[in-house]
Amino acid sequence: MKKLPLKNRLKKFARKFKSFTTILLLYISIAGLFTFTAFILEEAQQQIIWGTWPARDAKNWALVYDGCQILRSINRSLKILNWSIGYIQPLALLSYHSYWKSTDYYIRSLESLIMHQSPKCFAGKNIELLFTPEKILQEDNQIKLISYNIIVIIDYVPEKFPIKVKGMGEVKGKILIIRMEKKS
Repeated sequence: MKKLPLKNRLKKFARKFKSFTTILLLYISIAGLFTFTAFILEEAQQQIIWGTWPARDAKNWALVYDGCQILRSINRSLKILNWSIGYIQPLALLSYHSYWKSTDYYIRSLESLIMHQSPKCFAGKNIELLFTPEKILQEDNQIKLISYNIIVIIDYVPEKFPIKVKGMGEVKGKILIIRMEKKS
């Protein structure tokens, strides 16, 4: 086999190198778009979290509730971004997966605090939560699962707790009532 002249070998190497660098730069650009966008979403979430602290101190539960809903919306966007194109940058995928899971926890904790401090924020709202009652009452063909100022009205006694509660919030005084949606 005859060797190509040095000039031709250099041209061939230059073409391969150019193709490689083009692909590398394209990857870095796409991965950078993902990680930068995810980073900005994370920063926005942190601003909301920090904003809920003075609102809680001021006992402005409606403002805390609004912050919680904005946080939920941003977190949903981060999840969609992460699961759609996050695979392009596996380490960022892992990191942001952990971040949005911890944000979900913060949202559930904050909503629990709001439910106990100001149940009226949930009046007429769809509610979804994990619930463990302190006591169970059966009256008027209804089963009431009660914990502090939350009553879940359900048509059966669950076998184990916590249960996933989904329903519309109703408020009577300082009591939050959730009528559990019927099982389909």
